Amino acid sequence: MKVVQKQRNSRMCIMCGLDNSAGVRAPFYSMEDGSVVTKFSYREEHQSYPGRVHGGLITAMLDELGFAPFGRKRGASLLTA
Repeated sequence: MKVVQKQRNSRMCIMCGLDNSAGVRAPFYSMEDGSVVTKFSYREEHQSYPGRVHGGLITAMLDELGFAPFGRKRGASLLTA
């Protein structure tokens, strides 16, 4: 499967924001089949209990990956709150 395009990163987004020092800074890529992928690593500051990623950050990433393809197929950006 091929990457069609690298998506733009936001400045302060907790998931993709390049200027957010506490953020994940994940790059997102649109794929030829309409899916969206990313490759990143959570860091120590993203944990809740020692050695465990905070559940809110996991669900935020699922939110990013789950709704991005839906909006792109319809020619719109989706924001969730």
